[in-house]
Amino acid sequence: MTFQTTVIDLFAGPGGLGEGFSAFRTERSHVPFRIALSVEKELSAHRTLELRAFFRQFDGEPPQEYYEYLRGQLSKEELYKLYPRQKYRASQETLGGPRALGDNV
Repeated sequence: MTFQTTVIDLFAGPGGLGEGFSAFRTERSHVPFRIALSVEKELSAHRTLELRAFFRQFDGEPPQEYYEYLRGQLSKEELYKLYPRQKYRASQETLGGPRALGDNV
């Protein structure tokens, strides 16, 4: 039986702590951590946080359109429209927008 530890990242910034947890694999390629929630109040950091949460929805193999977005060949809105389920999950993980602790969600 394998277990996952749930991670909640407060004051997440652009998500470096979550990146470290999500990149970790055991010798048997088990992923022992799951990012459940990442909270950040600063807008530009939150944008990066949400994009990285979106990236993780593809288990390390994002679609070609992700790289087209990074190269400026596709807008973020177009990318998210192509993958609404993954966008929804990323938005849920990052509370749908910048939040300060104590803000109503």
